[in-house]
Amino acid sequence: MKFQRQLIPPTTRFLYAAIAKLGTSQPLNHHEATNWLFNLLDQVAIPFTNDMLEHANYNFTHYQSICDTTELTYRFRSTMPNEKRTVLRFNLTRLLSLYPHQNFLLK
Repeated sequence: MKFQRQLIPPTTRFLYAAIAKLGTSQPLNHHEATNWLFNLLDQVAIPFTNDMLEHANYNFTHYQSICDTTELTYRFRSTMPNEKRTVLRFNLTRLLSLYPHQNFLLK
């Protein structure tokens, strides 16, 4: 589902994402799910344009992230122009073991 982003209020983008998700089949694995979710996020992202530098409103998509609660991973990628679209993957279980004093946040 594609739409003209500049005509739609920022919060309405999430309604479009929910509608796009309806009727789609379940991904077969985490790789497919990650690709599908990042593609969906691309469809509802507000792109950066150079004219945004002329005013103080920075209302565009700066980054996209996915939190996978089954694999306990967090994936992050920047959407800034001229930056590589590399997906950074963080293992949340490993991070919690490295910073055990932060576990009180989960209790």
